[in-house]
Amino acid sequence: MPPPLSAPPAVAAADAAAPAVSSPVLFLPGDRFFVRTVALAEGAPVDEQVALAIEGLSPFGPAQLYSGYVVAPDRKSALAYAAWRRRFADVDAEVWDAARQVLPEFLPLLAHRPERGTAGIVLCQGPERLVGVAWREGEALPAAVLVRESTSENDQEPLAAALRERAGLAADVPVRIPAGEINASTTGEGALELRVGHAGTPWVLPTAALDAADVRDPDFLAARERAARRDHWLWRGVQLAICLLLFTALVEIAASVFRAHTASRSKRIDAQSADVNRLMTAQTLAERIGELSDRRLMPLEMLALINPQRPRSITFQRTVTRGTRELEIEAQTASAADVNAYEGILKELPAIEKVQTRDIRAREGTTSFILTLTFHPEALRASDGPPVVPPGAVKPADAPGKEEGDNAKTAARPAPASAPEEAETEPAEEPASRATPAAPPTIVGLTPAAPAAPVSEKTPATPPAAREGEEAPPPPPPGAP
Repeated sequence: MPPPLSAPPAVAAADAAAPAVSSPVLFLPGDRFFVRTVALAEGAPVDEQVALAIEGLSPFGPAQLYSGYVVAPDRKSALAYAAWRRRFADVDAEVWDAARQVLPEFLPLLAHRPERGTAGIVLCQGPERLVGVAWREGEALPAAVLVRESTSENDQEPLAAALRERAGLAADVPVRIPAGEINASTTGEGALELRVGHAGTPWVLPTAALDAADVRDPDFLAARERAARRDHWLWRGVQLAICLLLFTALVEIAASVFRAHTASRSKRIDAQSADVNRLMTAQTLAERIGELSDRRLMPLEMLALINPQRPRSITFQRTVTRGTRELEIEAQTASAADVNAYEGILKELPAIEKVQTRDIRAREGTTSFILTLTFHPEALRASDGPPVVPPGAVKPADAPGKEEGDNAKTAARPAPASAPEEAETEPAEEPASRATPAAPPTIVGLTPAAPAAPVSEKTPATPPAAREGEEAPPPPPPGAP
């Protein structure tokens, strides 16, 4: 005697053939399909092997069939199923086209294979049909699939016996009836999960195997794939347009904030423009003063450095400064040999960096030439101090005539009335000990300042009445003291 069937739970009374509301799959009645397990050869395309198997089993051509298949996890066999197209004339075309997948209702039972690869039978009771599958020991796919129209639990035992006979199973093979209804769900990667109820491990159809399991026409599936791809890119375009609109709105908001900030800064800048202009003027003036102090021309210092070595026959006619370090001199001499001699002397001076003599011309016993000198910067100005004092120059404090000028001012003061003295009328002789100032260098174009006339201490003082702008007093009477 075969073992008694376990009673199905109360939830098994629901319509197993009707998909759930959230199901993406349209399940077709399984009693309209004929099912076979096809052994697969390695290296040959699965589609061709399944098509040949179905063509050999069915009296109808491929164009008159709705067919599909699923491959075992070990890829050694495939469960092929096919049905005559006219048997589905009553199916709503809109539902048929709108469904993501159209599958036979017995595929979810593949998720309830007996454990450890043993033989067994699985039944699923629906409101209109009873679905059963049977496995042989060690096989991944069912050896037999049967579907009967039945609403009574009393039909479960006859169906189990028919499955034992078709699959060649023993009479004591266990029969299991899972609780729940057939359902399908999609994963994040687009795969399809099939099972009865919500317990246990589902049968997973990968994304690449969905079209092979679908029973609809391959041309329809290809057109739907193209439409899905087109809709995908259209949706991407819409998303991109929305992103661009959002980006434009953000840019406009940022521009408004920037304009407000710029206006605020402009007002603040306008309020401080007067102070800024004053500070800029002062800065420019300070920079100009510093530039003038650092880069001022010093032709006299240059002449003072080269004049002591000048032969007496050479006369400077014209001098021109070229920048802060270069001096150009137009000179002439009665001795042409002195030109080269003077050039050699200047090259030996440590203050001069480069000497160049050009345009040497001789005419009527006079030789004219142009001398270009380049001085070292430290020769004209100390590194951080005042200009260098040329050799032989006289400081203003030691200039001749200052002491005599002071004595003259002292003598020019009026004498006290109580002690009048008669001023001498004859000037005193120049002391023999006083040295005669040296004659300045002969430089045409530069007029040397005349030395101050020495003032004798015996020079009569100018009376107050003789000052400029005052009336002179009358002379004293004869014989007056």
